[in-house]
Amino acid sequence: RVHRRPKYHEKASFLERESLKGLGLDAVERYTTWFPGTTLGESYRVASTIFQAAHQASHETRPVSWGYGYTDGALGHNNTRRVVEMKRLALFRRNIVRAVSAGNRLSLFLTGISLSVMC
Repeated sequence: RVHRRPKYHEKASFLERESLKGLGLDAVERYTTWFPGTTLGESYRVASTIFQAAHQASHETRPVSWGYGYTDGALGHNNTRRVVEMKRLALFRRNIVRAVSAGNRLSLFLTGISLSVMC
């Protein structure tokens, strides 16, 4: 059996840093059930708060352009010998990423304002 070194995105340090586990659960007891509220107004406030929290979290996740380095092209770096560390994209400082499609040679991002970005 052949063993290989883990790629950059497979390392435990990367997975821990980029995971969302435990997000916002500090104030809630460990095994409580989430309940939106009893009145319609309270439910709207909870839904609005969740939307705003998700919107803020999307700004804090810092979308990046990524490439493995082993694929042909490696997102324009022309470096196919080693793994390339991910780069932050300045375009996403004020935008929300709604969908991502990543291939061997490029990545496509669809933002919250329906702008399609290719890198």
